[in-house]
Amino acid sequence: MAAKKKYDKVRISYETSVAQLRSVGKKQKINLNKVLEAEVKKDTFEDAFRAVSAETTDVFESAIQRHDFIVLDSLCLYLNAYQSFFSNGFEYLKDLSTLVNQSKTLVGERKKQYEEDAKRKAIQKQKELQRAEKG
Repeated sequence: MAAKKKYDKVRISYETSVAQLRSVGKKQKINLNKVLEAEVKKDTFEDAFRAVSAETTDVFESAIQRHDFIVLDSLCLYLNAYQSFFSNGFEYLKDLSTLVNQSKTLVGERKKQYEEDAKRKAIQKQKELQRAEKG
């Protein structure tokens, strides 16, 4: 903010010198020495104001460019994290797919075993009922 303070100080000096030049020119008795002195003073402050304006503009442009790079770096980090998150998630899902297929096979085998056991028990129960009816 030192550039802004310097800019404001020179701007005020320039504006004051312009106002003084106008006031000297408005008087009924014009003193050429005072008018010339006021013009020189105004020109001096005008040159200083232009130089400080250019310097201040450079400072602000530099700050904006630095900020742009900070934003772009942050965006790259965000996108990298986003890509990594979903890439890792995809890898976990691929690993999970293998586990799900193994589980599905195991569940199928156990279901088949259950159905066979249930069928065997039903047949055994039916045989016991037939024996009880005969006996």
